[in-house]
Amino acid sequence: MLKAKLDGLPIITDRQTVKDFLLSWLETVRPSLRARAWRRYSEYVRLHAVPEFGRILLSRLTPQHLQRLYARKLEQGLSAMTVRHLHAMLHKALADAARWGLVARNVGDLATPPRVERQEMKTLIPQEAFWRPLLYQLSYAPAPSEYSKVARIRVKDGRRPGLEAPAPGPDSW
Repeated sequence: MLKAKLDGLPIITDRQTVKDFLLSWLETVRPSLRARAWRRYSEYVRLHAVPEFGRILLSRLTPQHLQRLYARKLEQGLSAMTVRHLHAMLHKALADAARWGLVARNVGDLATPPRVERQEMKTLIPQEAFWRPLLYQLSYAPAPSEYSKVARIRVKDGRRPGLEAPAPGPDSW
């Protein structure tokens, strides 16, 4: 076991828990992931996987453990898409464990993530199609101009060309 550690090989033991494996796996894959992906994986491990089955021995993890995790997370209000992302991360981690010889098979292959319901696309009415890109450009301009300030104020208080507006004043359109 010491030789394997010195050679940089994974240490195969029946005593390794899911928590120990996932934390070790996170550090192993960190160089190959973008910072944001690594943070997300770390959150999934810390907030979801470890509390649910972190104390279970890696060799005893079953598809039922994963299915229970998915069901509980849906009950707790996580979206089906988030649970699918959690599944993808666990599947990758367990695939690496199988490739490294830590487990006989990837139980993630046998677990089924929740189905994501297709949502109907929200279409914009013509006025929204005109104003949204304009407001976005005005809001995120590098240096707001006087025109962008005026436009934001007018849009905010309801003054829009062609629509009812507050009583006209000296600065009305």
